Amino acid sequence: MVATVDVWDAGELQGAIYRGDLHMHNMNVPGIEPGTVGVSIYFWSSSMTGPWPQWRGQGRLVTDEPSAGRVRFEKIAQEVGPEPAAGTWPAELSGEISWSCDPWSSAPATFGP
Repeated sequence: MVATVDVWDAGELQGAIYRGDLHMHNMNVPGIEPGTVGVSIYFWSSSMTGPWPQWRGQGRLVTDEPSAGRVRFEKIAQEVGPEPAAGTWPAELSGEISWSCDPWSSAPATFGP
């Protein structure tokens, strides 16, 4: 079973690359309902000079297979730091994120930037 999905390049919006991660709460954690997923989404571009827009919240695992899954989330809020994110970004995001994994490769692992 997948515990974490890291997203490095899953699309583009307003000239920025979609990145983020999903953290599955597979264990029985007091106060957290089974199937709850921590969702972090942000958009990044090398041309951004200030903070990048970022959203964090909870989602629900709606498809759970050994090498694939789908998470649905609604109205997760944009984090606002000491400075607002550059550009015009929505205050909340709703949607779905799905993934599938190919069989394990025998090639050495590589890491993103």
